[in-house]
Amino acid sequence: ESLIAARLRKFNPAKVVWVEAESNNIGKRCMPQGVMDQMQRGVRFHIHMPLHQRVKGLLEDYHHLGVDTDMLRGMMKKL
Repeated sequence: ESLIAARLRKFNPAKVVWVEAESNNIGKRCMPQGVMDQMQRGVRFHIHMPLHQRVKGLLEDYHHLGVDTDMLRGMMKKL
């Protein structure tokens, strides 16, 4: 968490930062609560798309996991 906070401090506060936030977790780490609070107070956009389009995009973005099923299994075991 300290490394996440340190990296975020390097951002230029005068510039817009786009973030995706499904939760405060980044893998096994947690986003600092102050950052989450700032995100909640910021301008938010909700992007909606049909499920089939989301699946198509995920399959394109993560195609390598379908090819290397051993890698996928290894990643799933860590969850």
